[in-house]
Amino acid sequence: MFLLHLLISSTVEQSPPVAIRFKCPVCEARDATGEAYDQAERYKTMLMIPFRTERTTWITCQACQAVSQAEIPTGELIRQAPGEINRYIRRRLPPMLLILLIAGFPVAMLPVVGLIFSLTMLAAAKKYGGWVHKLAIVEVAVSVLGIVVMLLALILPEPAYQKPTFAPTRQPAPAAAPKP
Repeated sequence: MFLLHLLISSTVEQSPPVAIRFKCPVCEARDATGEAYDQAERYKTMLMIPFRTERTTWITCQACQAVSQAEIPTGELIRQAPGEINRYIRRRLPPMLLILLIAGFPVAMLPVVGLIFSLTMLAAAKKYGGWVHKLAIVEVAVSVLGIVVMLLALILPEPAYQKPTFAPTRQPAPAAAPKP
């Protein structure tokens, strides 16, 4: 573990929070107050050689305590008009939800397990709405379609197999080899 820490490590720096007014995408409070802050995560190798920096801006709603992500830094966010801020704020989706949604399509091909899994994902994605909810609905539709196809294959009778009939073709017998 120490060797892995020696190869890749990270440090997180956070700016002081700034109060803003916005429409929360989670609780949908129109005139919610929140705290916006910038976060920089610096990745290093060998504990000193920087190779990547990720910068994100987070907003915490004071009403519901949900964390949303902004597309622009805090400095630009506070300069926006109150109605314009909402264009840059989007709801933060849990990474595990996205992984399970993507993994749900291959699992949806399994008849009963896929339906149970996709219904669970639909229940989890319902509170997020938008494209996440629509993707979960598509997963449910794919799994229901797979079950319908499987049931039709079991219910419908197997077609009668008829041997193909071809006109008999006779070939002359090969000539016998002469006897010495």
